[in-house]
Amino acid sequence: MESKTLAVASKHSPGSARQNDTKLVRMAFLTAVSLVTVLLLTVPCLATGNIVASDLAGAWQIALFGYNANCTDSMVVQATATLNAAGAGPVNIQIQPGCLNNTTGQFTLTGLATNGLGTATMTCGANCTWTFSIQVSPDRSKISFVDLTDAQFLSGVAVLSSAAGHFLTSDLTGSWQASFGGYQAGGSDCTGQYAYYLATFTLDATGVGNINLTGNSCTENGTITVALNADGSGTAVISCSTGCFHKFNIQVSPDRSMFYLVDLGNQDFSYLEGVATNNSTASDAVLTNLAGEWTVQLSDLTSTCYYGTTLVRFNLSARGASTNASETIHSSFCGDSSTVNNSFSIQSLNANGSGRATLACGAGCASHFNIQVSADRSTFELVDVSDSGTVHNGWAIHE
Repeated sequence: MESKTLAVASKHSPGSARQNDTKLVRMAFLTAVSLVTVLLLTVPCLATGNIVASDLAGAWQIALFGYNANCTDSMVVQATATLNAAGAGPVNIQIQPGCLNNTTGQFTLTGLATNGLGTATMTCGANCTWTFSIQVSPDRSKISFVDLTDAQFLSGVAVLSSAAGHFLTSDLTGSWQASFGGYQAGGSDCTGQYAYYLATFTLDATGVGNINLTGNSCTENGTITVALNADGSGTAVISCSTGCFHKFNIQVSPDRSMFYLVDLGNQDFSYLEGVATNNSTASDAVLTNLAGEWTVQLSDLTSTCYYGTTLVRFNLSARGASTNASETIHSSFCGDSSTVNNSFSIQSLNANGSGRATLACGAGCASHFNIQVSADRSTFELVDVSDSGTVHNGWAIHE
């Protein structure tokens, strides 16, 4: 009896309690470590940022705009590419207008760093090849394109078609900011050979809303109506009170945070391209969210150099500033050039991700952008409509 009593007493002694507590803490720690290990093994690429070619396998929708020097004309491109694990595959290309015909070709990833920066080519018929610098987004569902070598001066974006589908128009409910530009046809107060726009709109569950367009030489109001297919493709029709009309093809990203817009001029003879970003879910954006390396692609139109494309790379501090921006310019009339040690700074950032930014590139050289940051802080769109003679439109991706 005494031995049993002693045994029972030892189980409930303070020393035993401490041992049991230690075991519980160890078990909890091991469980937590195991859970973290499982999560890291489940999503290694997203966790480490190690982007590889196989991440790009799937069906992509591509929208590009540029100036075709061979035809002395602007052109807009919509393409569908199906890529394999090596980042290569066939591509179907629609081109309007100009001397190039709709065609089939081959997309080939020719280089890719682990931070998503890379190069790619796209054949576009006989004796036609476009060469791009690209930047893949951290979630692997978006790519920016800029051509810095060919006579086409193309730039734009690619969006991954959702394999799961199940897109609904109501998925786009909320507030949006869009930026797009290109050739503008008649029938509008904003009529001009080229026009770039900052647009803000709010969609209801049926895909309808009011829209405000601020162009590089005018401001208009109207309505926007979006129709969406299950894979995220669809159309967005903009009608203005002064008579402007645009019918865009769109492709929504799998996370529903953005969509590209491309107007092939089939109904309104305007040739425009750009992106729209949802700002209704980015309700607490702050400058520190944007710290790190960024790649920006821009399409440019200036009164002196005419049409061009630009690639900008910089490292933003936690205060949203950089003095190490490098800039590579590909221009139709002024040739190609590169500069370093430029400054890029976020001048203001609202809680919904909208704001203002400035790129300074020397004495008397500066672009002032309206920006919209995505909800996951991995991208932001840029458009400069402050000067009718110098306009820029583009997209930034966090490396």
